[in-house]
Amino acid sequence: LWCTCIWLAPAPEELHSCRLNDQPSIEERAAITRVASSTCSAEGHPPWLSGNNNRHKCRPRCTVSMGNTMVPCPDWTPLDLRLRARGHGKAGVNVLDKQFTLTLYSHSLDVGLAQVNHTMELVTKPDKRTGIPSLRLRVSSRRFVNLARAGQAATELSVTVLEDGGNCNRAPDIIIRSRLGFEDLPEDFKLSHPIANEDSASLSASFV
Repeated sequence: LWCTCIWLAPAPEELHSCRLNDQPSIEERAAITRVASSTCSAEGHPPWLSGNNNRHKCRPRCTVSMGNTMVPCPDWTPLDLRLRARGHGKAGVNVLDKQFTLTLYSHSLDVGLAQVNHTMELVTKPDKRTGIPSLRLRVSSRRFVNLARAGQAATELSVTVLEDGGNCNRAPDIIIRSRLGFEDLPEDFKLSHPIANEDSASLSASFV
């Protein structure tokens, strides 16, 4: 582990339900912990932040090499964590929109792997409206670019229920949603129509 920086408290405005925070800002941390190879790069912001949160409009979230130039590409980093009462068909409630107590936080960069890591533990309050009980959750993510294979990068989000308040029969469904951001794409970046079914989804793009 070649850890070059680590923060044990969230940046100001990162988690609205948390009063504990520390400098530097969201954008400064994202720039400091950017992971990059010779063919692609991604900023080191937490995946649960929306694409437009505190954005610095002059700097794209993700880039890819086109010829000898790094150009903005679709932002593949957002991952939303949602909870849904078991048996309900709705989209669920974003965990960070609920009232919670933060008990652990870590944001670090491993330069040996070109990997940025985020971890937080939180305790949610019971929600009578949605039927979701109080939970203690550990949410961990890692984002890296492959230094051995050109053009490969990946992001991961894992969720562990540490305590369910004794209501194991009412444990909610955990939903992780990925999405792409297109706000930073240059005019020469052309997207195709997405193809999606129950088993997979694909989206292709070309740069002219």
